[in-house]
Amino acid sequence: MPDQIGYFASLKNAAGKVFTYLASITLTGTDGKTLTVPASLTLPDILAAGALPYGSAAGVLSSLVAGAANLKLSMNAAGTAPEWATGIKVGTFTRDTAAANGNVSITGTGFKPSLVVFLAVVSGTSEVSIGRDDGATANCLINNHIVAAGAWIPSGGGASIYFKQAAAEYALAYISSMDADGFTLAWTKTAGKTGTGTIYYIAFR
Repeated sequence: MPDQIGYFASLKNAAGKVFTYLASITLTGTDGKTLTVPASLTLPDILAAGALPYGSAAGVLSSLVAGAANLKLSMNAAGTAPEWATGIKVGTFTRDTAAANGNVSITGTGFKPSLVVFLAVVSGTSEVSIGRDDGATANCLINNHIVAAGAWIPSGGGASIYFKQAAAEYALAYISSMDADGFTLAWTKTAGKTGTGTIYYIAFR
């Protein structure tokens, strides 16, 4: 049996099932490794419905209380502990497609995304694209109606947002970085491109 350091205020195996103690408990194995249960952590915490035990530090036991319905288990931004989160953010923004080439940061996701899906349109035109981007690979489907009526074509890589105004007039973007609270888009356009694009996105943690 491992050594137990600490002492108990009460120990009941009856209906109450209360397990508390006045000081932390350190269990030492025959290999010298230890496991510490802090005084602030009680057995009811660990055994609460939906609770998850985890190591908050080397050899230290902690408990994550159950999350609200439909939340998903994730790691926190520091990568040090689990947490509950929605893991999905739906948002929208606009882009003046006549604006100069450059990077634009989109914020407000509440987490660093791993994947973003885009639905983009210049209202009143056939300039529509549907794309996805994980920060390393960007692709989209482009409405090519301006060149061939009713036709859609793949981007062939390098763009997750694409507005095609004419055969040689377009504005496109891809994610250049996934950020702590959103993502950064790198925009490129050709001469003569005009119009305001509306972009809807779904960001996944």
